[in-house]
Amino acid sequence: MTVAVVGGDRRLTVAGQVLSEHGHRVVYCMADGVPEGAEVCGAPNDLPSAEILLLPVPLSRGGALFCPAVGRPVPLSAAEALLPRSDVCFCGGAPDGFVRAARQAGCRLTDLLCDDAFLW
Repeated sequence: MTVAVVGGDRRLTVAGQVLSEHGHRVVYCMADGVPEGAEVCGAPNDLPSAEILLLPVPLSRGGALFCPAVGRPVPLSAAEALLPRSDVCFCGGAPDGFVRAARQAGCRLTDLLCDDAFLW
């Protein structure tokens, strides 16, 4: 199974590492603290299709995708463009427009900040 880890802070990178240790192909893009030797794409549109898309928690700050490693605002539309190429997306604090985009793309969205099991 291929997992795309896009943006976020060190927590998302650690999640990717755990998935990699369990045998999944993990591709990082604009992620913080990517492990040496990991598969990395420079831009979201260069990512391969992935069954699972891991996006930041929170998904955005100031209307832009949360990508502190990039050092500049990344439009949320960059993440929306990945939805049709993924079966499942995990993120946190998805705005209504992003939820609609996921639904239209046929991508099952799980907003972790709306999941009591994640919060507690």
